[in-house]
Amino acid sequence: MLNIHRIEKLFRKAFIPVTIMLIPHGKDKPLNLKLPFIGIFSAILFCISGIVYTFSIAVNTFEYYRMKDKLNYYTQQFIELNSTISALKEAEIEFKRLFSLGSKEKILENVVTSDSGSIDIDMENIRQEIKKTTETVGGNKRLFEHTKGYLSGNS
Repeated sequence: MLNIHRIEKLFRKAFIPVTIMLIPHGKDKPLNLKLPFIGIFSAILFCISGIVYTFSIAVNTFEYYRMKDKLNYYTQQFIELNSTISALKEAEIEFKRLFSLGSKEKILENVVTSDSGSIDIDMENIRQEIKKTTETVGGNKRLFEHTKGYLSGNS
């Protein structure tokens, strides 16, 4: 019986009306709101749970976009790796075919040079680099001969 009285007392306190009075400065009549305590308490509880839910969704959204960027990066890396692996497999098949021929002459006759990879060669740039290198080598050769003559005393 004692427990029923406590529960009944708790219900009475929960449903005690609380008056909220808003007094506007421009109007003559104040606004009276009578709400039960349980209604105010549940509204505050729902507000707090809504805020917590909103922040948890915001964090999940942030993590989602971060993981989406990582997935795109790893997908791109996988595609590049997959193309490299397939190119290596094709090269391996070609090497096995060539080495099964046996002699150097047969290998050189059967080499396919049309597919030499994806490197674009700029011939003009290569010619300029070769010219610079030969000039440098020629200059070094003359310097070496001059230095050799100086060291030997034949200058």
